[in-house]
Amino acid sequence: MHWILKHKGKGECIENNGGKTLSYDANQGIRILEIDGYAFKDINGNGELDVFEDWRCPLSERIKDFVGKYHLYQKEGILYYPHGKLILPMEFYEEFESVHVRRLIMQLDESEDVFYIMEHSMIAVFILMMDNDYGVKKGGYLLDVLLRGMKLKVLENMAYTIVEVLQGYLSIAYNS
Repeated sequence: MHWILKHKGKGECIENNGGKTLSYDANQGIRILEIDGYAFKDINGNGELDVFEDWRCPLSERIKDFVGKYHLYQKEGILYYPHGKLILPMEFYEEFESVHVRRLIMQLDESEDVFYIMEHSMIAVFILMMDNDYGVKKGGYLLDVLLRGMKLKVLENMAYTIVEVLQGYLSIAYNS
C-alpha cells in the first residue's frame, strides 16, 4: 500500500507516496478505490477507476475521457451538456481565461496537449480540483456536483455556487 489516511481539520487527507494528496470527507459519499497500492476518488461511484479519476494520467487524456463519457463541450464561458448548459458570469469567465488558464498552462508537462486543455479549460480545472488538498470547501467534490446536476437537469441553476467554489480554489491554487 502506497498511501496513508490522516485526519486534517474537518475531514481526512489521503497521502499517496509519490502521488497526489487528496482531501477526503467520508460524509460526502465519495468512495475511495485502491488500485496498484494507490488511492483514488471514485467520483461517479461505478466502483472502477476511470481515466478521468486517475491522477497518474495526463490531464488531456483525463479531460477526453470525462468529455466523452458525459457528452460535454465548452465554448467560451458556457459548458454544454446533453440536457442544457451552464453559463458562467462573463466577468468571472474573462478573469478565468486571462489569468488562471495561463497559470494552468505554465504548470503543464511539455508532453500535454495544451491546445486541447485550453479548449476545455473549465473541465480541466474541475478535474484538478478533485485531486487537491487545498482545504477548499467541497472543492474536491465539485466534479461530483456537476455530474449530479447534469443527471438531474439542473446544472444551470448552480452557476453562482460553482463560481464561488471555483474562485476559492483558484485563489489558493494560483495564489491570486
